[in-house]
Amino acid sequence: MTILMMSELLELLAEAVDLKPGQRVLDVASGNGNASLAAARRFCEVVAIDYVPMLLEEGRKRAEAEGLTVDFREGGAEDLPFEDASFDVVLSTLGVIFAPDQQTVADELLRVCKPGGKIGLVNWAPDGYVAYLFRTIGKAVPPPVGLKPPFRWGTEEGLGELLDGGIGSLQMRRYNLMWRFVALPIGQAPRRVHARLLRPAPQGLRDARRRRAKCAGGRLDLTDRAVQSFKRRYCSVARRLP
Repeated sequence: MTILMMSELLELLAEAVDLKPGQRVLDVASGNGNASLAAARRFCEVVAIDYVPMLLEEGRKRAEAEGLTVDFREGGAEDLPFEDASFDVVLSTLGVIFAPDQQTVADELLRVCKPGGKIGLVNWAPDGYVAYLFRTIGKAVPPPVGLKPPFRWGTEEGLGELLDGGIGSLQMRRYNLMWRFVALPIGQAPRRVHARLLRPAPQGLRDARRRRAKCAGGRLDLTDRAVQSFKRRYCSVARRLP
């Protein structure tokens, strides 16, 4: 996803939760501050929390460049360092979905949100491009046993289970995004860009991978087949990606 797409998506999220000036907003698993900045542009009092210091520093630089005030803090989504009912709105953009303990995270989102407040999330759908990409990777590198898929957050049923009993109403809106590539002829961009990203590694690196694959039960061949499947499905000309 391009930065432009993400910016547009976060503006839609801010509109969906109807952010108003003066509201106290928490951005959980904030990354470099996409949702935080969208809230700050609407004159909210924003706190962003993430466990990756480098991303927090990037967020601080972005906020400074725009002249916005955001309180960036280091911390994890499974143990939010805030008192109960501390925020009018709680946001997360493609962040909490990757936490190992999904139910604990959902309980934390509910705990820090005020009664009558709102929780706004941007999640990947289980039948979209990113979900297929993850399934392709999973054929070569299976996820840890016992973890539930992050795309559970992208279904009404999954959200209902996670937030059961803690919300008054649940609304979902689905958006289809078009991949666009600048300075390449229309129709040829997906083929050219993906072919470049997925082109074979240098021979020396491939030889080293084959040696490692012998010790890993031939997983290299499985990885190659998974990548080829991905290329056949998504590197065609002018394909619209869900």
